[in-house]
Amino acid sequence: MPPQVQDLNTLIGQYQTALAPQKQQLDSQITANDQSGQVQQQGLGAAKDTAFQDITQQANDRGGYFSGFSPDQQAKYTAATYLPALAQLQSTIAGTRASLLGKEADLSATANTSALTEQQQEQKNLQSYQEQQAAAAAAAAEAEKTREFQAGENAKDRAATLAAANAKAAQITPAQQQAQDFAAANSYLSGKVGGDQKVSPNVWKAAEKSWVDAGYSAASFKSNFGNYINSNHAQDYT
Repeated sequence: MPPQVQDLNTLIGQYQTALAPQKQQLDSQITANDQSGQVQQQGLGAAKDTAFQDITQQANDRGGYFSGFSPDQQAKYTAATYLPALAQLQSTIAGTRASLLGKEADLSATANTSALTEQQQEQKNLQSYQEQQAAAAAAAAEAEKTREFQAGENAKDRAATLAAANAKAAQITPAQQQAQDFAAANSYLSGKVGGDQKVSPNVWKAAEKSWVDAGYSAASFKSNFGNYINSNHAQDYT
């Protein structure tokens, strides 16, 4: 079975699921940071209110509230203490939040990068599998060609061997050939005899010609088949 290449979004979802506990922890830290910041800002506000009350009380005790002493001291406290502390707190809260959000962004980037890397590896695995299958198919085809060629050559060899064997079997010796020619001539002559068991001069001469044409001598024909000559007119056979 060929390797599967998963959909990129599916892979990203799998990595996001695996990283979900870490993201939940970061979400909790972000919420805790926001809540802590609100509490601390409320604390600064409460400290400011207390300081203003002390300043007002001191001014009343000294009879200086209506001379502008209290608002001046409150303004100094706000500028020198409250606002710098509030700015520092808000900066810390924002910095912590940015850091935590950055870590969440890193988790998303990790999920995306890991998913893409895995998909690329799966694609490489599939390509390698396909190349191996193609190579195997090519090798099988080449082996089949070789097998067919060898089978053809073997068939040719067998045919040549059989033909040689048949040719060898068909060959006869000169003695065998002479025996066959003798039998053929004798069969011909015996089939042409008359009541005297002799053949006519014409039959004799025709058989003699065939014998000589086959490479034998006229003398050998006469010595082998002279019994078919009618001696009463032997001169007619020459």
